[in-house]
Amino acid sequence: MRTIITSFLVVGSFLSAVAQTEVADIKLPNEKNRVTSISELRGKVVLIDFWASWCGPCIRSFPKVKALYDTYKSKGFEVVGVSVDDNQKAWLKAIAENQLPWKHMIDAKGEVASKWDINFIPQTFLLNKKGELIGKNLSHTDLEQAINQALTN
Repeated sequence: MRTIITSFLVVGSFLSAVAQTEVADIKLPNEKNRVTSISELRGKVVLIDFWASWCGPCIRSFPKVKALYDTYKSKGFEVVGVSVDDNQKAWLKAIAENQLPWKHMIDAKGEVASKWDINFIPQTFLLNKKGELIGKNLSHTDLEQAINQALTN
């Protein structure tokens, strides 16, 4: 059985403490059960948000992510929610109830979460237009600054 710890602590933010490196592609089914990939979004600044329907901190983070999405989507910003739910009905219900307008994928077997070393949720990864990691678990303020910077580069 897969164990993921829900994070109740604020994770310190950092921009590119890791060198800008290309990340492993994510290929998973979306809400329509069509396999999609992160690499399809090259040319956009992408926030990958690992979450689950049962994760309180994940749900509480949605309003801030929605605000960023609404502000920057027309400028080349995209959010991809990667759910670690093993229950597709609960996942789809959470998307609908929380009115999450961005792209979604489900990692029901936890294979991607394992490859990305996801031991707690929520976790976010910000990618630049080339698909390189430029931020991880950034605070809202740092995330917005990083999005602005990445969109202008």
